[in-house]
Amino acid sequence: MDRTTITEGPSLLTRNSTRITVSLALALILQLLAVAPAQSAGRDIRYVDTASALVRLQPEGTVSETVSRGTAVIVNRIDRGWANIDTDRHSGHWISASLLCSGAGCWNRSAPSVGNAHALPAAAGARLAPARAAPRASSSSAYSCPCSARYNCTGPRGGQYCITEGGNKRYR
Repeated sequence: MDRTTITEGPSLLTRNSTRITVSLALALILQLLAVAPAQSAGRDIRYVDTASALVRLQPEGTVSETVSRGTAVIVNRIDRGWANIDTDRHSGHWISASLLCSGAGCWNRSAPSVGNAHALPAAAGARLAPARAAPRASSSSAYSCPCSARYNCTGPRGGQYCITEGGNKRYR
């Protein structure tokens, strides 16, 4: 089937499309608000800062729609951690305020680095090795162990053991 694309300003329409996507419609709204700043006074524009967020009819109420990362919303007010918002489809609905950020591009995440707090979880099935404390040397000679003194250890519950040359633990 031949799909003719018509570009007109910031919106992108196809012959078969019947609606403008949420992002493009909000981009149009934001452009209109930028042209008339007097009309947008008191309006707080924020962006969804998570992969997807549930928009509700009331705080902790029934879900009315789902919005994706980067979607612009107009925040009317924030009450007990919930933001009363307007989207291109609905007005007066609610979303958790912790899922929103302010400033254009605030939702963009760079690739996680070693110290990044938003690092991705380990792959499914992968397990992290438990953190091991470095063996503590014991200066007590009351216990006999065939291992050298530098491998004498105290366990997490106070038990004494040493590491044999084969790598096994020998409790005293």
